[in-house]
Amino acid sequence: MTELKKELFEILKANGAELMGVGDIEGILDTDMKRGVAVVMHLPVDMVEVLKDHPTDETQATYAAFRPHIEAIVAAGADFLRSKGYNVVTGMLGDKPLSHKTVATRAGLGWVGKNNILVTKEFGSAIRLSSMLTDAPLEADEPITESKCGACDLCVKLCPANALTGKLWEPGLEKGALADDVVCLGFAKERQEKDPYYKNIMMCGKCYAVCPYTQGYHNRMKKENQ
Repeated sequence: MTELKKELFEILKANGAELMGVGDIEGILDTDMKRGVAVVMHLPVDMVEVLKDHPTDETQATYAAFRPHIEAIVAAGADFLRSKGYNVVTGMLGDKPLSHKTVATRAGLGWVGKNNILVTKEFGSAIRLSSMLTDAPLEADEPITESKCGACDLCVKLCPANALTGKLWEPGLEKGALADDVVCLGFAKERQEKDPYYKNIMMCGKCYAVCPYTQGYHNRMKKENQ
């Protein structure tokens, strides 16, 4: 690992990143930014068990609360690279958004599951994810180029909106091939209108809570805390 990458990873880790990687994104966008840096934080294990049943105001608030944390990690890494004289872009690149999931798969952090969410071996999909683009000469990590979901379709069967197609992800798969976002959002809005319990809840989360990789993280943490 080059010294620049080592220093960057130390800063990301010191600010709370639990998984991080560098992806080669050359050819995806017409830009001088040839590297994407992806970072991951895991969500609280208690939240996973609750979401297997149904979302709550607390689980939605917890999920939302992690966003400024993950963005602060990215900002710290971006500040470091800029201090070294490199260009960095976070969020959107002009009018061409680059998915954090794409950067993460290219950085070797995981694959896109049948739940249409990044799945990591360490935490399943119980994560918050973000990324940045840079022209810094960072050594790229080995990308993940195939789904490891196999024949598992728990998330597909248990999706209350029936929004998941069950297809296996592969790089370059067209948007919408894994999930119908309109159906998912429509179900959430309809549930809000029909049931006062869900008045302030849009996030479901069942599809990632039931994932075997997420459950593996949950069970591992339960054992460690006993």
